[in-house]
Amino acid sequence: MPKKMRILFALFITLPLMLSITIDPEELQKSIFMKVDKDQIKKKEDFMTKTEEEKDKILKELDKSILDLNEKIKKYISEKNEYPNDDIVDLMNKIMEINAYMEAKVCNQQDNNYNNCINEKKRFMKNLLSAVEDNFGKCDVTLEHVNKLTNYVIYNLSLLNKLNEYIIQNIDYMEKSQADIITNILVCLGYKMEGYWPAVSAQLEKDGFSEQESFLKELILELLFKDYAKMYKLKSGTELNLNNPREERREDVYKEIIDVLKEIRESKNDKTLIIIISCLATMIILVGGFFLYRFIRRKNSNLIENTKDLVASENK
Repeated sequence: MPKKMRILFALFITLPLMLSITIDPEELQKSIFMKVDKDQIKKKEDFMTKTEEEKDKILKELDKSILDLNEKIKKYISEKNEYPNDDIVDLMNKIMEINAYMEAKVCNQQDNNYNNCINEKKRFMKNLLSAVEDNFGKCDVTLEHVNKLTNYVIYNLSLLNKLNEYIIQNIDYMEKSQADIITNILVCLGYKMEGYWPAVSAQLEKDGFSEQESFLKELILELLFKDYAKMYKLKSGTELNLNNPREERREDVYKEIIDVLKEIRESKNDKTLIIIISCLATMIILVGGFFLYRFIRRKNSNLIENTKDLVASENK
């Protein structure tokens, strides 16, 4: 089979797969983001072995620690005019920790302390969201944190995605007025990917995983969309359709194809342009040949039928 035909055949096979690909974010998230989870899982397991009094004490101390650390960060930024990255990472881990504990601590409706338990969780949520807003309330700051919190940008991105996930696990204790704090982060990460994805791409290339770039990008978008849908439900009371994002994904693929063709047209790389034109010409020839074949077959079919009628009439 000629090389151009092989390329064309591959396009016909792979393009439908690209347009219809589906990903299970929950399963893939376990394997890619597990590094962020390990410490939190162990802490949560230890927390669940404590008495209710011990749990309450741990939660209150952690809540105070988050408030104090956030004030320390704000003071540092105002004095140094730069971000204390290590402290911000520590803050994020503490926020995930308290959310893990809040999920593990059950407020029993039969308990006389039920209302106080619920109100305490709401207070913890209000305080931690205030810290999140202080450090991630502006999109440009969020993008800078993804790029610079640590030397490993993929870890930074994973950490922020996990932070959102841990908070959303306790969405029942979040006020509607607070929903935009998380929603704005999700929108920032989804619509401003150009602000951090070059660093992710470079890291993947350095680690030898460039082939996984498109896969990871779609995974991130799926996770962001899933979390956004939960926040949307809190704000509006209605659900987004999670089972049919395919049309949006197909439009994105079409847009990428158009962008690539524009780049090729503007490029001075004549060989690349010749290859693309050759592939398009081959496709046109194949489609044109198909319709020509149908036309000739129809004409021959009519001729045969007319001949049969003529022979039949002469035999009479």
